[in-house]
Amino acid sequence: MLRLTAADIEYARTAPEGALRYYLFSSVSDANMDNPAHRAAMAALRLLGTESRVNQTMIKVSRMWTELLAEYVDDPLTAEVIGLLGDGLYLRASLGDEVGEALLRRVMAVVPRDRRGVSGTFAPLRELG
Repeated sequence: MLRLTAADIEYARTAPEGALRYYLFSSVSDANMDNPAHRAAMAALRLLGTESRVNQTMIKVSRMWTELLAEYVDDPLTAEVIGLLGDGLYLRASLGDEVGEALLRRVMAVVPRDRRGVSGTFAPLRELG
């Protein structure tokens, strides 16, 4: 699981659409049983709470993605929220919920294409404050 995640993160760093957009788009598109990382994640999720090694691995996977997002987002809270958004998109897609192009298009509209230096607070978060 950690090797698959590390390889995916290395690809995200060079993805043409940028790491943030790659993370969010792949949260939806990777949720199919043909993807080895998805199969490993689903197996690990089924074991959560029963095996401490699995729990620790999934925590590490989550932290690896959060660390990547933090490389591209200056605000730590915004990086965390983008990570949680990806987790939610992945969960919905894994459950078979059609996340839909309209939702993904709306999400992508607020996530910049820039490779580095997203600064300030994520626009939707500013509206909450």
